[in-house]
Amino acid sequence: MGTSKQESKHMAKPEMPFCSRKWTNREKLVTVTFSIIHILCIFAPFQFTWNAFWVAVALYVISGLFGITISYHRNLSHRSFNLPKWLEYLFAYCGTHAFQGDPIDWVSTHRCHHQNADTERDPHSPTQGFWFSYLIWFLDSITLTNKVCPEYFIDRKDTKRGVFTLVLKVLCVLRWLSLMSFGEAWHNNHHAFEYSARIGIEWWQLDLGWYVIWFLQTIGVATDVKQPSESHKQRLAMDKPNEGVSKSLK
Repeated sequence: MGTSKQESKHMAKPEMPFCSRKWTNREKLVTVTFSIIHILCIFAPFQFTWNAFWVAVALYVISGLFGITISYHRNLSHRSFNLPKWLEYLFAYCGTHAFQGDPIDWVSTHRCHHQNADTERDPHSPTQGFWFSYLIWFLDSITLTNKVCPEYFIDRKDTKRGVFTLVLKVLCVLRWLSLMSFGEAWHNNHHAFEYSARIGIEWWQLDLGWYVIWFLQTIGVATDVKQPSESHKQRLAMDKPNEGVSKSLK
């Protein structure tokens, strides 16, 4: 009984990790950078140019669509499809420009999240409150992730959190923002069929990430593209919401 309590204490996140820990230099840098970016955004309307706007849109598509949605998330985290190595590396390189950390850290954190969604072992668990799950979690790169899912971070002494991660977390749960999130906003579908390369399961669910993957499959570049079968969808509809989640990450 004592062992169980000790193990539980080790694996669960502390109630106030944001205040009751020693901050690393990297975490201080991320916090300062995050604050400066948001302060500078106040002046953006006064410095607006269309050239800068379209550059921002292009970078958003390159880093967000090709880098995070297609590479980090659907390809590397869930292995929803395969790409030639040169293209896999190219898309992953695009993801590094999204300011969300390196692929290994991103994938490890995301797999840990799927293993323990909405529990004490979820790296950004809602059980810790709104501000923790929305913002505070990514400012603690070691205490939270390494203690919550240490099996994913063996020999990882210096993990990183990108300052735009919280933005994607919001975009991924508001359905009407599916266009801006490239299809990631259909998040209930994703947790039901996490192996699927297509997150917008219904025809009317806009999913730009899937359209790109479908095109790559059509021209023979993307292979082994996974989608849920009709029988799987029907079976899940009769089960509890989370019972259809793939166990492939375990």
